[in-house]
Amino acid sequence: MAEYGIQMYSIRDITKDSMRMALERVAEMGYKYVEFAGFFDYTPEQIKIWLDTFGLKCSGTHTGVGLIAPDKIDETIRYHKIIGCDNLIVPGCDWSTPEKTKDLI
Repeated sequence: MAEYGIQMYSIRDITKDSMRMALERVAEMGYKYVEFAGFFDYTPEQIKIWLDTFGLKCSGTHTGVGLIAPDKIDETIRYHKIIGCDNLIVPGCDWSTPEKTKDLI
């Protein structure tokens, strides 16, 4: 039997107002995996409790490039470890010039 996931960006209007309710609803619809597109200031402990409560797993997150910068990467890794997520997806960067590419690298 196939298990499906949902990109939480699809329901961002609900997620930003109540992450708990959004996770509960997607679980009720039969989804098993979620891919986050922002955590809206919820702690990783809160997210993990809700994932466990509703039988969900985090398949990945859309993570802004700023959150993998040297001064943020440790906290980003810590957050993802707590919620049980191994996949960080950087959805977009400005690679338009060699200078911008070098700065990002």
